[in-house]
Amino acid sequence: MTTRSLLNADVTNSAQRYHGLDFIRASMLLLGVVIHVAVSFVEGPAGSDWRYRDPNTTPWAGFIVLAIHIFRMPVFFVIAGFFAALIQDRKGLIALARNRFFRIAIPFGVGWVLLFPIVNISFLVGILREFGSDADAQTAKSAIAVATLSNPWANPQPIHLWFLYYLLMLYAIAVVIIPFSRFAPASLRTFVAQGTHALMQGRLRLLRMPIVVALTWLAMLPMQMPWIDTPSTFMPQWHVLVCYGFFFAVGWTMFLERGMIESLKAWAGTRMSCGVIALVVSLALAASWLGSLYNGSDTASPTIQTLLFWSQASIAITVWLLIFGGVGLAERMLQRPNSIVRYFSDSSYWIYLVHLPICVLVVIALRDWNASGISKISAAVGISIAISILSYEAVRQTVIQRMR
Repeated sequence: MTTRSLLNADVTNSAQRYHGLDFIRASMLLLGVVIHVAVSFVEGPAGSDWRYRDPNTTPWAGFIVLAIHIFRMPVFFVIAGFFAALIQDRKGLIALARNRFFRIAIPFGVGWVLLFPIVNISFLVGILREFGSDADAQTAKSAIAVATLSNPWANPQPIHLWFLYYLLMLYAIAVVIIPFSRFAPASLRTFVAQGTHALMQGRLRLLRMPIVVALTWLAMLPMQMPWIDTPSTFMPQWHVLVCYGFFFAVGWTMFLERGMIESLKAWAGTRMSCGVIALVVSLALAASWLGSLYNGSDTASPTIQTLLFWSQASIAITVWLLIFGGVGLAERMLQRPNSIVRYFSDSSYWIYLVHLPICVLVVIALRDWNASGISKISAAVGISIAISILSYEAVRQTVIQRMR
C-alpha cells in the first residue's frame, strides 16, 4: 500500500458528519459546568485556585471534580485533533488556520478580556458574603472590594479558557509541521504511514491500547500529582503541552485512520464498562495519595511515590478505555442526524465560554439554602446551564435578525 493510499484511506467517508463525536465534544464542554459548580462544595478552605466555598460542603464534590478532571480534557483534545484533521482534509491547511483563528483565537482573546474581570468580581461577591458584619469584617470587605474593583485585570491568568490557549499552540505546531513533512523522504513517509495503519486498524491493532497507554503514562511522569496539571498562568507549561499534544496527535491520527472508528463500535460497551471500573480504581488511588499527603507524608516518601506511580498508570488506562469505548458507543448510537443532539452540540461552545461567572454567582445566590451539598450542586448546575442557554438564544436571535 502506498503512502498516498494510506493517507487517503476511507476517502469515500471523509465527508460524513460524525454525530457521535459531536456529542462527545459537547458533553466534555458541558461537564465544565458541573466541575465548576462542584468545586465550590469541596471540603476544605477556599484557596487561590478557587476563592469561594459554600457552607454546605460534601465529600462527594471532591470525587465529582476529580472524576471529571481525570478524563474530560484528554477526551476533548482527542476530539479536537480529530476535527482539526477533518477540516484540513476537506478544506486545506489555510482554511484550517483561518477557521481556528475565527473560532478559537478571537473567542479566546475577546472572551478573556470581557470575562476575566467579571469572574474576579463574581468571586468578590462570594468573598464578601463570607465575611461577618462586625467592624473588622467591614474594613476587610472594603479593602478587598477596592483592590479588586480598582484593577479587575490584575494578576492575569487564563481562567477556564486555558484549553483554548493550548489548542492554539497545538494548531500552530500542526500548521508548521504539515508543510515541512512533505519534504521528508518518500521511504520514511511510507514507513510511518504503513506503521500507523498497522497499529491503528491493521495487523498490529492489538498493540494500539498498550502503546497509547504507555506513552500517556510517560507523558504524565512530570506531573507532581496523580492527574494532568491545569495551567494557571499564561507562561506555557511544556509538560502539559506535550501531554495534551499527544492526545491531540492521536485524535488527528484517528481521522487519517478513520476506518478504525467502525472497528471501535464492536465491544464499545465492554470498553466503557471497563473504563468505568478503571475510573473507580483511579479515584481510589488518587484519594489515597491525597490522604497520605494531608496526613503529613512527604512528597518524596516511598509511599507517596508508589501511589503516584500507580495512580498515573491507572489514569492512563482509564482515559483510553473511556476514549475508545466512548467513541465506538457514541458513533454506534448516533448514526443519523438528531435535532436535540445538534442543538446541544451547537450551543455547548457558547455555554462553556460564558458559564464560569454564572456558575459562581448562582452558587453564591444559593448560599442560604439549607440543603445538602449534592442537592445544591444539582440545582446550581441546572440553573447555570439554563441561564447560559438563554444567553445563547438571545445572541443567536440577535444575529439572525441582523442577517435578515
